[in-house]
Amino acid sequence: MRQWREAHADHLKAYRRKRYEENFEREIDLAVLWQHEHVVEAAIHRKIAAAHERYPGRIRAKDIRDLIDRDGWVCCWCKKAIETLRDFTLEHLQPVNDPKHLAIACAACNSAKVPSSGLGRRLTIEERQERVLAARNKAGDSWRREHREQSNAAQRARYHANIEQRRAYFREWQRKKRNSAIGPIPTESVAIRSD
Repeated sequence: MRQWREAHADHLKAYRRKRYEENFEREIDLAVLWQHEHVVEAAIHRKIAAAHERYPGRIRAKDIRDLIDRDGWVCCWCKKAIETLRDFTLEHLQPVNDPKHLAIACAACNSAKVPSSGLGRRLTIEERQERVLAARNKAGDSWRREHREQSNAAQRARYHANIEQRRAYFREWQRKKRNSAIGPIPTESVAIRSD
């Protein structure tokens, strides 16, 4: 069978792709159902996928389950219990995907650690806030530089779409200003001199 599969690899790949596309909605429903039934397992798989994108080496779901069985749902830094899956993160004590160098940490402690120092000094709250603000500003500046022409075009389009409304508003404002400068119009009759 192995030899036949290797000889017909392209045919099998096309067949699997066709079967997946024909049953796409069912596959999505099954995936969502599985995630609802296996919430912790789905979170573990998401963490593994994120770790594989960032660090070299491979880890398996069994390694993470063993890690949870060993340490429990407790942060390795602050020793507090991790109560929600949103706070559950994998702490890389060394920048490699190796179960020996992994631990469980809460999101606050994982993001507060100085990246270059490993197990060294942790950031204070003020330093962390400064870093977060600097990163946001840098990201915003780069986005604005990349999308400057697009943003200018959008502003011009908005301006020209509402230009008649703006002109009408400006004329009304000028009329009100003139009337307020002149003062209220007298209601009593004024005698017109005939000189």
